[in-house]
Amino acid sequence: MAWGPELTMFYNDAYRRDTLGVKHPWAFGRPARQVWAEIWSDIGPRIESVLATGVATWDERLLLFLERSGYIEETYHTFSYSPLRDDDGEVAGMLCVVSEDTERVLSERRLQVLRELGEIPTAADAGQACLRAIETLERHREAVPFALAYLREPVEQTLRLVGHMGVLPGSPLTTVDVALSPDRPLWRVCLTGQAERRDNLTGSFPNSLLPGRLGPAPADECLLLPLRMATSPEPLGVLVIGMNPYRNLDE
Repeated sequence: MAWGPELTMFYNDAYRRDTLGVKHPWAFGRPARQVWAEIWSDIGPRIESVLATGVATWDERLLLFLERSGYIEETYHTFSYSPLRDDDGEVAGMLCVVSEDTERVLSERRLQVLRELGEIPTAADAGQACLRAIETLERHREAVPFALAYLREPVEQTLRLVGHMGVLPGSPLTTVDVALSPDRPLWRVCLTGQAERRDNLTGSFPNSLLPGRLGPAPADECLLLPLRMATSPEPLGVLVIGMNPYRNLDE
């Protein structure tokens, strides 16, 4: 509930747990504009409309970038703003009834990506399979900002880039490690079969990535994952996956 000229905020325990995150207890009793400063351009006009007209609003699975977990977070909410009246019948505040849909939206998105990857037709070789997978991921850059697939060339002991998306042409990110050396990340993953996490991409590779689909924040981290075939335990290449800057990495 936001009440009075300053729209002073009061809330129940479920709102504290599910919506506010680290903003509690700081948020209690503060003006709504302060509490939700990062999304006021989205919700402010809705609240002002309710106060001015007395007509409730309704939004379903609205994307909001909240700062409630220590970083700018991609979240989705279904909610209504309803007018609250004082003893004289005048609109003096508003009531927000909200349910968070973030996990549902993300789960549906991830399942769709996996479904499309699983529906890729049988490829003639590993290179074609990787290219089709990259093309599939490109349709879902809100989940995977960028990706690069490398295959090992055993005879020359090099890694060959077979596909990429979300990366600007000529970017240093597309440069292949040409020497078999354990101090080079791509080769290390290919030799050990152990995934690695890399950060500071914007510092190491400036002006290399295409803008994201969700928002302006750059993808600054990636995972280097070994590519394997069921018939051989030795990795045949490496898949580089950009991490969504608006979500913390989880399982």
